[in-house]
Amino acid sequence: MTAPSATRASAEQVRLVVADVDGTLVTPDKILTPQARSAVRHVMEAGIAFTITSGRPPLGMKMLIEDLHLRDTITAFNGGLFVRPDLSVIRERLVPREAVQSVIDILSKDALDVWIYTDTDWRVRSRHAPHVDREEWTVKFSPTVSCRRCWRFPLHKSRRSATCQTMSSCSSAAA
Repeated sequence: MTAPSATRASAEQVRLVVADVDGTLVTPDKILTPQARSAVRHVMEAGIAFTITSGRPPLGMKMLIEDLHLRDTITAFNGGLFVRPDLSVIRERLVPREAVQSVIDILSKDALDVWIYTDTDWRVRSRHAPHVDREEWTVKFSPTVSCRRCWRFPLHKSRRSATCQTMSSCSSAAA
């Protein structure tokens, strides 16, 4: 068997390639290089399905999904959420509401910053907290700022509860 036919035989056996996003598909500076785009294009042109997985929220991968013209299921939150390329939810594994509140309480008690990601939202308590700017640049969307008292933790858009929409309109914005 010649080298090209060996490569072809191997490619015919591969049906799916899954790439992690940060540090694998994109550089440490969160850049999708022309070489990475080309590699993905070659995989897909060979008839091999290609998709991505990440600890990121789905919306934080939207630019890659569009840029790479992905067609297969994407996993977000380290496998906690499976979405279609249009970001509609296929399957989710939610953290129980009681556990979320306990973690928020523990972190807040020690004056640590708390962020909450949902399938469609990113909530922070302070727009100017450490690392918020870098995360915004990475995921390419802005967080929603919610005051401490009005903070809710909707884990799915269909179960959202009312939250303050702007800090200035909230009676507890100073909290």
